[in-house]
Order: sequence, then C-alpha cells, then structure tokens
Amino acid sequence: MGRGDAVFLYGGQAQSGLFISDVHVLQARELKWETAITLGKGPGARAGHAAVTSAGRMWVYGGYRMDIMSRNVKLQESVHYLELSDFTWHDVSGPALPGPVRYGSALVNAPASTFAVLGGATSTPRAGLPGVFPSGSPTAPAMDISLLSDAYVAQLACAPAEPPKDPMLQHRAQLVCNSMGEIDWLRNETAKLQHSMSAEIFDLEERLTAAYLAAAVRRDQYSTDKEWLDLEVTKYTDLVANLVKEGKIYTDQMSSLAQSRRNRVEMEINYVLYSQKLEGRKLALHMQVDETRQRYEKALERLELREAVITRRKAEGALSAGTQHSCAINAQDRAQCWGLNDIHQSDPPRDVALRGITAGDHHSCGIRVSDSRIVCWGTNSFGKSTPPAAIANKPFTEISAGGGHVCGVQKSGEVSCFGDNREGQTMAPALEVGNAANGQFVMVSAGYAHTCALRALTAGDVARRQGRIECWGKHADARTKAPTGTFKWITAGGKHSCAIDLQGRVHCWGSNSHSQIAAPRSTFSTVTAGHLHTCGIRSNGDAECWGSNVFGQSKVPKKRRWQAVSAGYEHTCGVDALRHQVVCWGKMVPTPDVPTCARVWVQ
Repeated sequence: MGRGDAVFLYGGQAQSGLFISDVHVLQARELKWETAITLGKGPGARAGHAAVTSAGRMWVYGGYRMDIMSRNVKLQESVHYLELSDFTWHDVSGPALPGPVRYGSALVNAPASTFAVLGGATSTPRAGLPGVFPSGSPTAPAMDISLLSDAYVAQLACAPAEPPKDPMLQHRAQLVCNSMGEIDWLRNETAKLQHSMSAEIFDLEERLTAAYLAAAVRRDQYSTDKEWLDLEVTKYTDLVANLVKEGKIYTDQMSSLAQSRRNRVEMEINYVLYSQKLEGRKLALHMQVDETRQRYEKALERLELREAVITRRKAEGALSAGTQHSCAINAQDRAQCWGLNDIHQSDPPRDVALRGITAGDHHSCGIRVSDSRIVCWGTNSFGKSTPPAAIANKPFTEISAGGGHVCGVQKSGEVSCFGDNREGQTMAPALEVGNAANGQFVMVSAGYAHTCALRALTAGDVARRQGRIECWGKHADARTKAPTGTFKWITAGGKHSCAIDLQGRVHCWGSNSHSQIAAPRSTFSTVTAGHLHTCGIRSNGDAECWGSNVFGQSKVPKKRRWQAVSAGYEHTCGVDALRHQVVCWGKMVPTPDVPTCARVWVQ
C-alpha cells in the first residue's frame, strides 16, 4: 500500500512457508527498501490480510497463519494500525469486529473514524493456495472456501462505556484513545529497544572480533609459512649452485627448487586472496554495525521525540482553559466546552470534527479535521472569531486564542493572526526565506495582549518542533523580552511568558507581581502560562503550579500523574493520565451535565 512518497509492505509468507511480520518501506524517490523497526505489539506474522493507509496510519485486518509443525491453518481476527510517524503499533480490536473471521477481504477507508471490510473467505485455505500447501498434497484439507459479498462497516471504538462511580463527577469529554500510562510505555519501549540494540551490536562486534583474530592468526601462519618456504627455496638454490660447481647432475634438485618456488608463490597468492576476503568481511561487519546503530538510533530518536511532544500535543490539541470557560475534544473529534456561556463561547459547532481547540477570552477556536481550516465561536469583538478572507481557506496546524486575538501556524510554517491589534499583537513576523528551514514557525502562543512563537532555523528544528523565541505585541513588563537560545516549548500568559529549553529548564519573563515567573528549579516537559499563575508538567508526570493562588488555581490535586495541563484566567485544567479524567481546579462556573464519550470525567 502507498502513502504518496512511500510504499509499505507488511507480513506475507515466504516460499519456505515461513510467515512474516516485518514492515518494509520503499522510498518512492530513491527506490530504496528499508526495514522499519516497529514499536508495540503488532498483528503478528500472517498472510492473506487486508491493509490500507489513511491519515498517516497503516491499518491491518484479518488474514491467516499456519503452524509449521502441526500444519494447522488458523484465521486471524484483529484490527491493528501502525502510526507511520513513529512506527508504533496499536491494537483497536473489539467486540464490534466483522463476523465471521475472514481472510482475503478488502479494507477501504470510510469517513468519521470508520473502515469498511468488503467480502473475503471464511473457511480454512484449501489445497493449492500458494505457500500454504503444495497442490495435490495428501495433507491438504479438502475444504471449500466460503466467499462473502457483504460490506461490513465497523466503528473504531476507543473505550467501553464506564459509568461514574462517584455521583459528584460530571461527564465531560474523552480526549484520547489507549493513552493510559503512555509515558511509561514509551520508556519501557525505549529500554527494550536499547537492550535489543546492545544485543545485536554485541553479536556483530563479536563476529568482527573473530574476523580480526582470524586475520591475526592467518598473518602469523603466513609469516611461519613464508619463513619455511624461503628456507626451502634457499636450500635448493644453494644445493643446485654447489652441484653446478662440481659438474654434477642436478635435474632432480632443479625440480625440487622449481616446486618450492611454486609453493612459495601459491602460498603468497592464497594469503592475499584470504586477506582480501577477511578485509571484505571486516568492512561488511563494520558497515553492518554502523547501519544497525543508525537504525536503532533513528528508532530511539523517534521515541525520544514522541515522549518530548506527547503531552504538548495533548495540551495544544485536546484541552484548553480560557478566561472563564474551558474546552476539550472528545474521541469523536467533537468539541466539548463548559463554564461561562454568556456569549456562546461554550457552544461549539455541532457535527464539526476538530483536531485542535483553544479557549480565549469569551471566544473559542478550533482546527477542522476535514480541511484544516480555522473555525471560531463566541464573541466577535475586534473580529477575533472571524478569520480574515486572506487566511480563511488556509490549512493550519496550530491554533492559540489570547485575550482579544487569535494566532495560528499554517502548514507552510507561517504565523497568521487576527483580532485586536491595538498593541501590535497580531503583527506576526514573516518567514525568513533563505535559511535551511525558511524560518518556519513550529509553535505559537497568544497571551492577553502579546504573542510568542518558536521559529525553526534548521530542518531538524522543524522535525523536533524547536527553535528560537520571537515575541511581539505589548512590551510592558518586558513580557516580550525573550531569552536567547533554542527552546522546545513556548507559552504566553496575561503579562508574562515562559519557555522550556532543550535541557527541560523553564525560563519565564515579564510581570512577576504574584511570583508567576519564579519557576521551580526542575526539569519540565510542558509549561502553560495563565493570567497570574503558571503551571508545568515535570518529566516524571507530576504537575506543579506557581504564582497567584487566590482561588486555588495553583493548588494541584495530589496523587495524580498528568498528561496535559492548561492554565486559564483564574482556574486550571489537566488530564489525569492514570484515571483518564479531565480535572479542573480554581474558580469554576457550574455548568449542566452534557453527555459525551465514556471514561473521561470532570471534577
């Protein structure tokens, strides 16, 4: 199956009968096959399965495999997808799978997180099927194949329904699928990958050492043989010379001399050939060690990057705390908002799939899944809920709502803003055409009257979502006077801003009226700036807030680990990673219960 720039090959059955579970990638431009190192538990070795790529994922369904010893063929019933960005397998099998079990079906994309399974066979593969049984084999099962002509459409469910155990918990929004302990899982996968890399490289280096030892032994043997053969040649040369002086017959001695010389030449040739073979073997092993190390380092880098941005992605795309309301995206990609709703800021558009959401001051915005365009609702003062015509049809990857303005990052890497511009907060810098990354922006955050963003300087910066800080808008309190260096996170608050450097240290600047820029000396993976307080998630998943705590907005609930946290005006919301809860604390406005997806609740 293809993705436009690459072709993916999964599984199958070799001519020997062995079933395969490898993933191979053919880069379309270079026409070069690569073996992908995948993470997580995949579908397992199989053949006859259906597969399709969609939205950066490769889906695999059904198929069969055979036990080589018992010769029993078993149909496989499961649905997995491979995230092509980091080559991680996910199992989404559930009770809603198409029945009966089948192979040889077709898998087709369908809208709204669904797939269609068309046709297929339900009986054990019969005789003559290539690779399973040789034609006419007496052990081949004489079964007919039952063909199906139905089209079964299955919804990709994320989690079973789970009623609240505590009546005080209000049902709000499911944010992610299969996310429990994701950071722990990533670290476990990293440890396993490092162990595999060490074992594979150790084996290769042992073989390389053996090759060097063989070369040393051969060199010593060559020296011994050369010395002995040289003595033989010298002996027969001297013997022939003496016989010539004495006028005696030396025919036999000449023959022995010629043979000793031939032996000497033959030994020399054999040594050269063997040395060349050993050198080739050593070179190949050196290259294999380097290639193995590079393969694993790429896979480890994917894990490292994923761990570095995982909570960032959830914080930006799934949960946002605004002035007096908050919003989240549920498992059906629909927006869910709660809190103050005096001007419909908590009334998101219905039946519009969103993949990013942000709550501002009496307004909210999101990015539509269908076309990546911005959609906003709530108050339209200063035009902050109406994207201008110049960018209304442009695709966006990032969105952030401030006090009276909104900013986003287009797919081209350009930052575009609209709304209140009395302090120049919507005057985003242009791209810097000419450097390695064309000066693309990779992250943006809109504060109350200022904006900050990260500008990538290299292609690697773009992939890692890091770069230098650029701020614009109201300069009071030095809120736009950003530090220099390379950073991987940026957030703009009421009158202050914060960023995280590549070592995980938080740097804050601007107003410190309530100690909101007095960041703890610890390493953080994310940071979020509110009005007069700031919160962050440490590398171990703990959350900490500092600054104003008048309404308890900086008092983080204890005994929890967090996937995401978002600081609002006088309240804070976070995603509990272990309980699958959205938890908010601080000054809250009660809202009616609105049913949505299961297993995520708001306190």
